[in-house]
Amino acid sequence: MLFERSRRDGAVGGATVVVGVPFVECSVVGFSFSRKLGLPGFGDLDRFKDSISFLLACGVLMTALSYLLFDRYFYEVSTASYPKDTLYLLSYPLKAAFTDEVILRLCFVTLGVGIFRNKSVGVILVSVVAAIFTIKYFQFMGVGFFFNYLCITQLVLSFAANLVLGYLFVTRGLLHSMGLNFLFGLKYAFVSWTAG
Repeated sequence: MLFERSRRDGAVGGATVVVGVPFVECSVVGFSFSRKLGLPGFGDLDRFKDSISFLLACGVLMTALSYLLFDRYFYEVSTASYPKDTLYLLSYPLKAAFTDEVILRLCFVTLGVGIFRNKSVGVILVSVVAAIFTIKYFQFMGVGFFFNYLCITQLVLSFAANLVLGYLFVTRGLLHSMGLNFLFGLKYAFVSWTAG
């Protein structure tokens, strides 16, 4: 019985290590270099509180654009992309806010700024790479990537969203980009509850 439990818990522990180690490494890299490169790092909590209405407006705008231009059509092609499980729909925005922002913005944008010595180049480079990940996402969800309306729209929207999040990171800090990514992540709940 003890052996069975440790084997079952080993899978959870292994998954935690697979996700946790890169997350910690990215945090160390980002926080170590962001201040040296003139980036705001985590950001200012008071400035974040003052920006909540701005972030809410941006989150609503990004969600509306994504829904009108992409999600309402993609839902018909891949309903699996919008699960109905309430726990998933509530936890996904938290996952996006923490893991995406620490890995993409805090680590990769910081590295891009350090390599190219230019904030805009770092943000654009990471936005392009994140948009290209869309192709892999389509394949993962069992949807072929073709140069049609859905695929091109998703590439453009992904690039634009990552550009906005990157800009927030380099100008206001990680807390701002996390907040907006959290709000934008709520679009999955919106689409699941309205389209389904």
